[in-house]
Amino acid sequence: MRRSLLLALCALFTLLALCPLLPARADEPPTEQAQVQALATQVVEALRRKDLRRVARHVHPEQGLRCSPYAFVDLEQDRVLSPREVSNLLRDRRRYTWGAEDGTGDPLTLTGAQYFRRFIYDRDFARAPRTSVNEPLGQGNTRNNGAEVYPEAVVIEYHFPPSAEDAYGWRSLRLVFTRIDDAWYLRGLIHDAPTV
Repeated sequence: MRRSLLLALCALFTLLALCPLLPARADEPPTEQAQVQALATQVVEALRRKDLRRVARHVHPEQGLRCSPYAFVDLEQDRVLSPREVSNLLRDRRRYTWGAEDGTGDPLTLTGAQYFRRFIYDRDFARAPRTSVNEPLGQGNTRNNGAEVYPEAVVIEYHFPPSAEDAYGWRSLRLVFTRIDDAWYLRGLIHDAPTV
């Protein structure tokens, strides 16, 4: 009897010790991080397909989407797009100033399609070999102030590391999501690459 009780207690303690290793129940709600990762996957796939109407559905209707061509988020020069502007980005033939050109400081003046090809989807980020949550992977000589500008955000980074053939060929695209009134919105697209 004593031995049976001892074995039962050992089995119980072993089971309790393993509880954190057991998978979450299917009826438990996903964590915030899992929710944002799922949204980021939807957005990066829509970017890959150039389905900007779908991307626009994730943009806050009043606060918009800030497009940062470099790691430093410039609150005065980066262009902020409304959901409608996001939807029409590839069709709009007008040229806009998106910030300052790296190295010269000249105005970065491009059409939406040009900006998209150069500073949003210049690699197949949906197939990026590395991703992270709230942890920068790409690091150049431009200061990354994203955490200061978006302190409450969840940032999903899609990263292509440098290769042996091209040490300066790394690229990152950071999708910045913030929670507003119980919903997550895409607030920023931050492109990062080697700069002069």
